[in-house]
Amino acid sequence: MPHYVPLQPSVHRHAGFQRAEDLYHAAHERFAPILVDELAQVLPYMPLCFLHLGDQGFQLVAVQGLEANRNLFVHPTTHKWLVSYTPACYRGYPFGLRKEEHTGKAVLCFDTSSGLMHEPIGPNDIPFFDEQGQPGQPLKDTLTFLKAVEEGQGRTQAAVDALAGHGLIETWPVTLQRDDEKKSLPGLYRIAAKALQELPAEALAELNALHALQLAHAQLFSQSQMKHLAKLQRLHAQFGDTPASDNLDELFGEGDDEFRFDFDS
Repeated sequence: MPHYVPLQPSVHRHAGFQRAEDLYHAAHERFAPILVDELAQVLPYMPLCFLHLGDQGFQLVAVQGLEANRNLFVHPTTHKWLVSYTPACYRGYPFGLRKEEHTGKAVLCFDTSSGLMHEPIGPNDIPFFDEQGQPGQPLKDTLTFLKAVEEGQGRTQAAVDALAGHGLIETWPVTLQRDDEKKSLPGLYRIAAKALQELPAEALAELNALHALQLAHAQLFSQSQMKHLAKLQRLHAQFGDTPASDNLDELFGEGDDEFRFDFDS
């Protein structure tokens, strides 16, 4: 389990870190939260859907696997990412923003369970702070990135909430079929295409201003990417100890294989 601790000059002035060289920390994540800012980059590779989080409403995510605790975009042995775009939610690791319990202020933290923090600093480590106890440039850059992601999360959630408010999110019945075997993928939600088409102009303008219309179309267009998950699942079984190539982008230009997805209306 991740264990995030706030980075403080008084505690970590003589500590350093190494950057994560793989995506082991994401290997068991079937879903990845996605930002409206990265829709164009995610769309060629991953199907998008919504998850219902009870009182918290809906969340936009990319589907990364066909079963629990398995991310098909992470190589099963090398834990390298298999395509050229990595979602923003993974790119700040092992850093993360966490809110202080008493103030609610977001502070920069580090996952000490990653094994990437070292004290004293080793020859290949990057120091957290300089000799004056000020954050080094890598920390400054990371904090800027994570704050941008946090702002993107706010924009994304506003768009998702607007779609839900207009009744545009519905259950997405998906069944994976191979030969005579069928497997349902429950808990997924999609854009209600018919309801979207029937929205009045004022509602469309409101959604467009929030980037929600862009999000809705991206989700609809992404549904066909489900077939790539089936291809990746088959490749996982073949990888064994074989290292991954730099990426598998060419896979996403191939025709369908023997897997089929049924998207019920």
